[in-house]
Amino acid sequence: MSKITAAEVNKLRKSTGAGMMDCKKALVEADGNFEIAIENLRKKGQKVAAKRADRDSSEGAVIAMVNEDKNKGVIISLNCETDFVAKNESFVDFAKSICSIALSCSTIDDLLSSNFESMTIKEKLIEQTGVIGEKLEIGSFEVINSEFVGFYIHAGNKIATLVGLSNKFESSEEVSKNISMQVAAMNPIALNEENVSKEVIEKEIEIAKEQLRAEGKPEAMLDNIAKGKLKKFFKDNTLIKQSYIKDNKLSIEILSNGNNLRVIGEDQAVDIANKVIKLLYKLTIDEIIGQEQLHFALKEYNMREIEENLNGGKSIEDMDDRWQIQTTRKLIRPRSINQNSYLAAIMNNDLSFGIGPAGTGKTYLAVASAI
Repeated sequence: MSKITAAEVNKLRKSTGAGMMDCKKALVEADGNFEIAIENLRKKGQKVAAKRADRDSSEGAVIAMVNEDKNKGVIISLNCETDFVAKNESFVDFAKSICSIALSCSTIDDLLSSNFESMTIKEKLIEQTGVIGEKLEIGSFEVINSEFVGFYIHAGNKIATLVGLSNKFESSEEVSKNISMQVAAMNPIALNEENVSKEVIEKEIEIAKEQLRAEGKPEAMLDNIAKGKLKKFFKDNTLIKQSYIKDNKLSIEILSNGNNLRVIGEDQAVDIANKVIKLLYKLTIDEIIGQEQLHFALKEYNMREIEENLNGGKSIEDMDDRWQIQTTRKLIRPRSINQNSYLAAIMNNDLSFGIGPAGTGKTYLAVASAI
């Protein structure tokens, strides 16, 4: 029998991830042969896997990734038996390694047969089952291909989401991440009500009717009331109609048909959206608008509401148009009552002070006036 050194044990441990005593035992049984020792550890994994085949692997780590071009994304869940293992750093790293390989796969069978450190992922899972002592398996595997794919992984690796956008634009990454967070937080069942299955709709209507019967509502009224409850169900459970988690003040759906826009939502939200769209339309007279201008318009509308309350209901449309700046590139107009007053002060005085929150145009208007 050959003498087993600590260096040999450590080498086998680094190669397989098995414990020190398991590695020493495997080397002893293999009479120091490294390859046979690895095979012995795999056989141990097979035995453990067979014993734990009927165990429930309901814990684990969910990982999402996108490729370098960001036009393909994958989600995998690496399942185990206990939360203790799921939180282990080496287990999460193992899940990330599998997810990275999954980017080049189309199906779960492709993934399981892919190479992982001189063996297939399926074999690696069996090996690690022997090392960890818990049943390991790929619980889910999902792929999205689109013009732009974004993702979000919630803290703790329990939830991950992918979102595919039909077009790529300057702020695609931010938008897709925000929508991914929305999906993770609100768990919509479909993009919109047209994508909700007939079976789900029928089930929800029947549940609503049963609730109404229990409340003693007349049978003749059930259909109409149930339809109202179904609208509420769509609002809460379809992505397009859900309140936005980062700002639930404005929840609307905008449908476009050529140059015609149709705004759908609650009356107050529709009214605000119409005003913002009109404001954006006016801006297109002098400039091409993008994401930054859109955010500014939404912020500007909130400022307008405050200003109108402070000015007896007057709006920017009630102000005269004397205070405008003609530059070599475009005509700059005030977009709020305060901006109008600010420009008037600059034009009529040698020294003016602008005080207010960031993003309200103070510096921009002052520099435009100076040049």
